[in-house]
Amino acid sequence: MLRHEQADPRKAALAVACLGFLVTAAALKMNSVSPETQFRIALSEQAFMLLATGQAVTGFLLFIASLGIYLGRSWGRRLGQASLIIIFAGVLYLLFTWYVAGGDQVLDDDGWYRILSALFALLLAAPTGIIFFFGLRYLERLPR
Repeated sequence: MLRHEQADPRKAALAVACLGFLVTAAALKMNSVSPETQFRIALSEQAFMLLATGQAVTGFLLFIASLGIYLGRSWGRRLGQASLIIIFAGVLYLLFTWYVAGGDQVLDDDGWYRILSALFALLLAAPTGIIFFFGLRYLERLPR
């Protein structure tokens, strides 16, 4: 059988801890670059670093959630779900600011750049949203 009624708390705790590691590593990488040189994002340096610090804190919350899930506490499941929502909101915010700021970076403004950048943002946001949706559903199936 491919799917069981109840999710395995040990597997969920390991998956949440791995996600916490990835989010923390990505936030540390974000702290080491400048938004003006690496990305076309309409954020000030302080806002970019605040977003990266928020992602690092979210990664730490995922580590705490994985401990709560492993111990079978209900707050671990809720904290994991809240952290997933925060991460997805951060990804959407970055894609939105990249899309809004991208139009003035192109010399010939014939409209194709806006269409292609919207398609690119949608192609990045859709799989991320699907992954987080199934992650939320999996955490919902954990024993209470």
